[in-house]
Amino acid sequence: MKNFNYYQPTEIRFGAGRVSEVGGVVAKSGKRCLLVTVPVFAAIKPVVEKVKASLTEAGVKVAHFDGVVPNPTTESITAGAEAAKAHKADVVLGLGGGSSMDSAKAIAVEATHKGTCWDYLWFSKTQPTEKTLPIVAVTTTSGTGSQVTQVAVVTNSEKRDKSAIYNPIVYPRVSIVDPELMLTVPEHVTASTGFDVFCHAFETYIHPNASAYTDMMAEKAIQIVIKYLPVVVQDGANIEARTALAWADTLAGLCIASAGVTLPHGMGMAIGGMYPHVMHGEALAVTYPDFVRYTYNSAVKQFATVARIFNSALESETDEIAAEKSCEEMDKFLKTIGMWLSLEGFKVPESELPQLAKQCLVLPDYKSNPKVASLEDVGKILKSSYRR
Repeated sequence: MKNFNYYQPTEIRFGAGRVSEVGGVVAKSGKRCLLVTVPVFAAIKPVVEKVKASLTEAGVKVAHFDGVVPNPTTESITAGAEAAKAHKADVVLGLGGGSSMDSAKAIAVEATHKGTCWDYLWFSKTQPTEKTLPIVAVTTTSGTGSQVTQVAVVTNSEKRDKSAIYNPIVYPRVSIVDPELMLTVPEHVTASTGFDVFCHAFETYIHPNASAYTDMMAEKAIQIVIKYLPVVVQDGANIEARTALAWADTLAGLCIASAGVTLPHGMGMAIGGMYPHVMHGEALAVTYPDFVRYTYNSAVKQFATVARIFNSALESETDEIAAEKSCEEMDKFLKTIGMWLSLEGFKVPESELPQLAKQCLVLPDYKSNPKVASLEDVGKILKSSYRR
């Protein structure tokens, strides 16, 4: 077994009903809280009101920024940072899916530093400092794992670029994972975020930084998603399935925080940056059938293991055959959960595929793929992903 390091500073409070603890949790980090959410709609209004009441009861003064947008933009983060400064916030609470949690992290940076969050991306010489406001996360979806990662994804609309702050300073101090908050998530959002969980676990599993610890978590997360995501897509009120997926999401988030992701995530970020109407899970699903076919021969053992989780009948086959069969199993799974998608279906202009291919190689994720893709390789994957 190879040597490895593992670091995870986030306190995780997992289980049904745990959202009731949010007031006391936030009060330990500050007394003036900026609550960060999407615009409030009927399904989440009761949760938002419950959280506000809990904060008030704990003696925390609350300002509510409800300007989070899907694929959070630099503009939306700046608006949130201005709200934090106006409130003199000393803690930020992200309540919602990945967009809300990522926004809370980026706001915590921009509200306390010069410039904008875009000045503090993973490759920047200037990184966020200890001045960053403490962050608490309450997740309402099973998907991004942002509640336990050091990543805040942001889109620059003007540049049509999607990138990320990547720094330990934006790990949430505490993360509350309450499956009861996920019971009303719509079917397609459940499928999209749930597939993101699979991708996090699987891409960690084939990543060069994978370890015995992340392998253990990744395999468990993959098993859970394959078993329970089809169930919860059909029956969103199934608390057993929701709880299982919330656990898988947390495990997969812990995986990527320690190891990382590979080719599909770099491509998915590029797609989301250029076409913000495409959800992250959708962008991953678009490329996965062709990514699997491109990569399986270069990580036979891992692909074979996952193929056998999909289909136990492959236990009797050789690793080589099972790995090849993983392509068919992936296709079946995507179709089962309603995620058999194409770039054409999202109205991506075919003429922009060469530009998109170049953007897919901006982030370094592709370098960690078992088979490192060239610009030509990425172009072929995109072309194959254009129509289904």
